[in-house]
Amino acid sequence: FPSHDNNMSNDYYVYLFLREDGTPYYVGKGIGGRAFSKKGRRMKPPPDKSRIVFHSKNLTEDQASALEKELIAK
Repeated sequence: FPSHDNNMSNDYYVYLFLREDGTPYYVGKGIGGRAFSKKGRRMKPPPDKSRIVFHSKNLTEDQASALEKELIAK
């Protein structure tokens, strides 16, 4: 029986919210339209959508989680 394991699909990405000066104030991992969604989050996306930057795409959930943690640490 086939199953869709999100951990093995390459549908995830890591994104940044940038301040007006171009410095990041938020790092997140997402799938689908998560980077642009205001629902269920404390940190709202910037009003100017050009300040939402995709750092990496086509990642597994594990890869996205690891990269998100690495970027937050920096």
